[in-house]
Amino acid sequence: MPNSKSAQTRKRSRLIWLVFAISLLVICALVIRFQYINFKNKLNGLSFELSPVQVVEYKQEEHETDLEKVHYEKATLTAKLSKPTDNQQESYRCDTSDFALEQQTQWQQQIEALDSDFQPHHIVINDDVSVTLYAKNLTAEFVKELQARLFYVYELYGSHFHIRAVRKLNLKMIMLPDQASYDTFGSMFIDNYVPGTSQGLFFHGSDSAFIKYQNEQQAIETALHEAIHGLNFHLIGVMPLAINEGLAELFSSMVKSGANQATIDFDETNEQLMQHESFQTIVNSKEQWDANDTSRYYMSGKLWLTFFFMEEKGLLLLRALLREERKETCTLLEEEEVLALVIDFYLNYEIEFKNWLNHHFLDIPDNLRD
Repeated sequence: MPNSKSAQTRKRSRLIWLVFAISLLVICALVIRFQYINFKNKLNGLSFELSPVQVVEYKQEEHETDLEKVHYEKATLTAKLSKPTDNQQESYRCDTSDFALEQQTQWQQQIEALDSDFQPHHIVINDDVSVTLYAKNLTAEFVKELQARLFYVYELYGSHFHIRAVRKLNLKMIMLPDQASYDTFGSMFIDNYVPGTSQGLFFHGSDSAFIKYQNEQQAIETALHEAIHGLNFHLIGVMPLAINEGLAELFSSMVKSGANQATIDFDETNEQLMQHESFQTIVNSKEQWDANDTSRYYMSGKLWLTFFFMEEKGLLLLRALLREERKETCTLLEEEEVLALVIDFYLNYEIEFKNWLNHHFLDIPDNLRD
């Protein structure tokens, strides 16, 4: 009998230790998972402080810092472009009459064909910009976040690029609930439309966009991306893909995280980030933006524009690029003009970009860098 009790006691003790060991393993697994998520977010999320030179009250373009004047005068001489007159700035507008009427007619037809489940949401961003969004089952939180983030983006164009709207902009968007309906709309507006190649489409002639809804976060970022294309066209004009898509990718993933702080999220892994294209490649390779490696080009554009935006020297470069593009609103800057401006601000821009990328994302020790 004593032996039986002793055996039961040992068995109970082993069971208790087994439960304890399993519980400890589960807790360790949860801790490791939590640390991994934080580690991954740290690598692929970039928080930064807006420096005092960036956070300034909006002023007219002629009120520049001495540093900006020196760089800009040199860059303008290199690019061989004339400075616009005040009248040119006041009459700023890119003529879309050759295709605007057709797009506006198509857009109105699509609005009238929507079923009653599509409700219009009139979102006032500020006195300059508003959005009319047609969607099914849209939450108040979605509308509030879209308004706040687009307001923040527009304010950055004023405070960082010194650009404001000279005429009111009312963007119109339809948010489609599935791939099939999105592809149907795309094929109505685009010849030789290829399904599954986009999540949003912006049309300059009608200031309108179609958005595909997959989940709330994706839909907000896609709506912001297309809205930024609208801002770029109305505030600046037609732009090289590398700049236009880079700005849209940058600002659609940027969230205000403090008084003078912003956070930019990246979905790519470190291995994917290392596969980025050079700035010269994304500026010169127009065809590749719609080819099989589209995602790498968008990621590369976002990385390069983030690099420029975060750096004081890069911010001055972006102001110069956008200012030059505004002079001929319907004419793209040539690739050599863009690269000439970049070199005037960053003689060794590829090296400086690589060091920036290593420091903020790849975390490669100095003694192991090339």
